[in-house]
Amino acid sequence: MVIGDVSGFSFLLFSDESNYNNSYYASICSVSLKADYLEFFEEKLLSLLKESNVEEISWKNLRGAKERFCCEKILKFIFDNIDSGNFRIDIIIWDMKRRKEIHSEGDIKILGRMYHHLFKNVSLKRWEEKGAWKFFPDRHTALNWRDHEKILDVLAPSETISISEVDSKEYPICQVADLFGGIGSFSWINAPKIKGLVTKDQKTLDDSKIPFSGSELEKIQVCKWLEQNCKKRGIEITRENGFQTKNPNLPINFWFFKQKDYRSEVKLSNYF
Repeated sequence: MVIGDVSGFSFLLFSDESNYNNSYYASICSVSLKADYLEFFEEKLLSLLKESNVEEISWKNLRGAKERFCCEKILKFIFDNIDSGNFRIDIIIWDMKRRKEIHSEGDIKILGRMYHHLFKNVSLKRWEEKGAWKFFPDRHTALNWRDHEKILDVLAPSETISISEVDSKEYPICQVADLFGGIGSFSWINAPKIKGLVTKDQKTLDDSKIPFSGSELEKIQVCKWLEQNCKKRGIEITRENGFQTKNPNLPINFWFFKQKDYRSEVKLSNYF
């Protein structure tokens, strides 16, 4: 299903979150693009899904080779066009446990704040051009997007911003956000397995085998594919503790939210 009329908007941003209510690492991914690039992007993604005989691609449901091959086709399309300047992908990742130690907040409040960090960062810092923005977050019943739209107007008064929820099942660009968001949090939760410090044949001290699910093995392969192709295209990515990119201005940006970043929440505290 293709998004309807977006006339009057220069930029579009699709987003989805991953693991926002777990005890480890959570993430949100945004796929932002020039509005006139939407039709090509959506049609190509729909074609790849049909070609792979996959109705919807999601990180959670990546369990076998069929889904992995589809993910890799989508990632290849992303990398083949990443230097066009027509879109970028930003992923914010945060430590849930550390966050709750610093701020006595519930999962939903934290999620709302992180959405604002990401939306502001992408719309104000990562695109040189200015223009009206339309945000399309994946539908999340716990967030009142009408209130968040008003907050964004206060925090970014120079931008024209509108928010409309969408169902990721119907919009492939949201599925790309789901894919990269899943990679972001998974790379931190499973860093030892991705780095090979823990292998599927390894055992614990009590001689029991360390569990590796088939889904984990497929996901690790996707993470490694992404890492290798980032390096080929000059996007320096590290995975000491999980994926991070060194230059946030490059078109794929894994941003781990650190302690120093909390200073930017002073304004946000007035609205939550």
